[in-house]
Amino acid sequence: MSFSAQTKTELCAIPVSRDCCAVAEAYGLLLFAHTFSHTEIAVVTANEALAKRVPPLLTRAFSASVQSQEKGAGGRVTLKITEEKQLRRIFSKLGYDWQYHMTYHLNRNIIEDDCCRAAFLRGVFLAAGTVAGPDKKIHMELATSHHALCREVMSLLLDMNVNPKFAMRKTVSLLYWKDEAGAEDFLTLIGAQHAAMELMQEKKDNIDLWYSTSSDVVNAFTTGEANIAVFMDINMPSLTDSGLNMVWVDAAEGSFSAPATANVVKNCKNPELAQLFVEYLISKDTQDKIAEVMNEAPVNKNATMDDSLKTYLAFGDESMNALKEFDEAYITANKEAWIDTFQRTVAVQ
Repeated sequence: MSFSAQTKTELCAIPVSRDCCAVAEAYGLLLFAHTFSHTEIAVVTANEALAKRVPPLLTRAFSASVQSQEKGAGGRVTLKITEEKQLRRIFSKLGYDWQYHMTYHLNRNIIEDDCCRAAFLRGVFLAAGTVAGPDKKIHMELATSHHALCREVMSLLLDMNVNPKFAMRKTVSLLYWKDEAGAEDFLTLIGAQHAAMELMQEKKDNIDLWYSTSSDVVNAFTTGEANIAVFMDINMPSLTDSGLNMVWVDAAEGSFSAPATANVVKNCKNPELAQLFVEYLISKDTQDKIAEVMNEAPVNKNATMDDSLKTYLAFGDESMNALKEFDEAYITANKEAWIDTFQRTVAVQ
């Protein structure tokens, strides 16, 4: 099985948790499918997992049913919908006017949320994507014969800080990546974390140190063993206090938040006192001191914080809005498998 096929099989194992994401993934799949018109929808694939995913996906997204499945050469399967009633329902759901000729343009109203954009791009890759494996020169692409659509999807990707390049191959428009970081970012975005980590094998030797404490980082910087690290803002004082000339930098894509929380435990002995303690923690007087004492950004909007700490602690509407949040439920469901893949493919020396 090719690396592209493995990646698509991995993507097909992702459960679609929200109806809006089902519509978004189906939308990407149909726009880049073999045929998407007033008279017929046809999805052609040689990937068994994708052939199994498409029918329930279309049913959930549009209450539509695949009417025929035709097997062809090379294990290819063609799934078709030709019934006008179903086609009308799909077009209406996607915001297209049935009375006018079908134009291949991206309706961004369907993919307003981040989760839906990721699902849409997953559908695009499932329909028209290929990626070379780690044993070959890095190359990933999305292909379509619809030039304007390709440009609109490129604009979407650029807005998401995922930067493909554009090319024409005869009459086919391509979005492609030839850099490892770009391919890994895209694969991670659409949910193919295992495939992304497989590609990371190529540059694992560039990583000098896997650290578990902030003192490990201080020692590595002091000895010159390292000069850049992924770090948590709460530990920055350990670097600055060591006398090292270090600067905190946020990624252009934004930084992930790792909130510290205080919670009243269910069925605890003194819930009223526990609640009073939480209220004390988030009061303005306490929050005014929390950055200096604990190196945590205040959560009380009326609290104040020294400007020097704002270079690395997120405080205020602008900084908070720029933060990315983890999908904890998704991480919990996949964490064990990710760790196993990471240990086998990336961290192994």
